[in-house]
Amino acid sequence: MSKRWSVTARGLAGVEVKGRNWVIALGRGLEEIGRVDELERLACEVLPNGTVIARDIASGTGYIVQQVGLDAGLAPVLPEPGEASGEEELFGEPEPTAEEAIPIFEVPPREASSVDALDGIALAETTQIACRLALSASLGRVEAESGAVILDDRGYLRFCAVDGPHRTQLEGVRLPGGTGVAGYAMEKRRTVVIKDAHADPRHCDEVDALTGYTTKQIVVVPVCWGEQVFGVIEVMNPETQQRFVEADVSALQQVAEALGLRLSR
Repeated sequence: MSKRWSVTARGLAGVEVKGRNWVIALGRGLEEIGRVDELERLACEVLPNGTVIARDIASGTGYIVQQVGLDAGLAPVLPEPGEASGEEELFGEPEPTAEEAIPIFEVPPREASSVDALDGIALAETTQIACRLALSASLGRVEAESGAVILDDRGYLRFCAVDGPHRTQLEGVRLPGGTGVAGYAMEKRRTVVIKDAHADPRHCDEVDALTGYTTKQIVVVPVCWGEQVFGVIEVMNPETQQRFVEADVSALQQVAEALGLRLSR
């Protein structure tokens, strides 16, 4: 039975199409938008609420596929057996098993940071505890509305720890590698400070569209150790000041260094 879907992209008019699953809907939507001939390869991710983010590998353009009238929180709509072709091309690597996936966890109430907190990150028994402590320490040092620890997960970017009003929508979400400011910071091994997120082409507007959260300013710090790049720590929207300052960046870099040391073991 066909369902109704919306297919949208930044800077383009959205369209509504019918299809038995999101794969068919995406194809029909791209055809109506007039983008089929330009595409060679898409990286797609089904989010926990069933919404799909599809990103053109060559241009970086993101497309959002949502079932019209589907309540958030329902199980993802996956293609039925035999209906999708080229599945490996769409998805790249298969989904990790429960044992392989990076654990996802809630962040505790924000705590004041100290040297002891950094030592705790570096000495944490597990990756999940280290990430949890790192985000807590970051938001204790930098007064921001929200933040996340995003790690590389087999070529994808996984939100491993999230705090803020968009936490429930992003916990466990994986995005194609290279997506947004996080992907840029990882690739370039550079700290990025953006004063107007939606005016910067590196920002992934699709995530804001999915969560309903408005990212205005952002600081993204890569988590590295030696030549290894594990992911990023990012914080969004300063709470008590007009913009993020150099002291905020320095504080996040200290936390990222402690997390990088832990993840290198």
